[in-house]
Amino acid sequence: MNKYILLIIIFIAFIFSCKKNKDNDSAPQSADSTVIKQQQAILANIGGNLIVPSYADFVVNSDSLTSKCKAFCANPTLTTLTAAQDAWKEAKRSWKRCEIFNNFGPGETTFIKDAVDYSSINTSRIASNISSPATPADIDSVYIEANPSTSKGLVTLEYLLFDRTDNNTIVTNYTTASSFENRKAYLSGLCKNLHDKATFIYNQWALGKGNYVTIFETNTKNDISGSLSLLVNSMIQQVDAVKTNKIGDPLGATSGTITPTAVEAYYSRYSFACIQENLACVQYLMTGKGYGSMNGSGISLLLNNNEQQRAVYNEITTNLSGDMTDITSIIVPLDQAVLDHNTTVSDLYNSTKLLVKMLRLDLASALQISVTYTDNDGDS
Repeated sequence: MNKYILLIIIFIAFIFSCKKNKDNDSAPQSADSTVIKQQQAILANIGGNLIVPSYADFVVNSDSLTSKCKAFCANPTLTTLTAAQDAWKEAKRSWKRCEIFNNFGPGETTFIKDAVDYSSINTSRIASNISSPATPADIDSVYIEANPSTSKGLVTLEYLLFDRTDNNTIVTNYTTASSFENRKAYLSGLCKNLHDKATFIYNQWALGKGNYVTIFETNTKNDISGSLSLLVNSMIQQVDAVKTNKIGDPLGATSGTITPTAVEAYYSRYSFACIQENLACVQYLMTGKGYGSMNGSGISLLLNNNEQQRAVYNEITTNLSGDMTDITSIIVPLDQAVLDHNTTVSDLYNSTKLLVKMLRLDLASALQISVTYTDNDGDS
């Protein structure tokens, strides 16, 4: 009798087990699965619709700069110089959009950021590079590549193309000044070197080439090596650079001394445009839209589960929009604004300082991401 009862109990347990498994099979996907799918959508949009197209745009603009500088060297006039200067601005602005993506991946491992757009120049080295070669033919690609970052890249090109007071001085440098033929060769060589660098980093990311975009889009690891963590840490690093170096240094926020010459793009007076592009890219990452074919899948997808997360998103995007508006309202270049509109620039500095904190504390916490980036001044 006990044997039959035992068999009945086993049979009933089996039936319930089958039902439970069936219920599990038809159960909704777990929260973790949903988050992974959201991450995949975000990374696909950012990788395919922002990062790779931005590098492609930089390739196009560096090629245009090469062409315009070639035309200027062939016929140095105020008209051809202005065309070359405009082309430089477009190349510089497109690089500012890429800048944030060079804190990880191919950009980090190849140190491309220094080669393309170092923060300072060595004017004595540049002068020697122009005057020393016996002939223009000696200034070839090997000669250019052997130079340190302080005498090549976008910043050196700016120095050779812009004068803060008189474009006629630049034209004279390429027509009657000492070693003007060497100067033309140096300018042309720098343009080619820049275009080579632009093509190289684009190829590292592009599908069918270096293919890093695929690695980036599929890396949904929930640790410091995951693409989302790399992005958020890079956002913090980029905004901190805007706050500390691009606004704080000329403002004298740390040193206590206003230093107009410390602005980025000093000779071209293009500082605010560079900052705008840096901040706009953070906006693109947060909202998932605003550039090219971006489809709206941004970090915002992961900040819609509760009121606290939505508040974090709203605070960050409101801060960014306010900063962009403040920059637009200042009608003079930054090197002049730190003197004539010091209070407004100070407000902008404090706002970007707050933005660093929002990204470092609020955003990282909401996304459960570890912050690996360490700022230099320790006040953010």
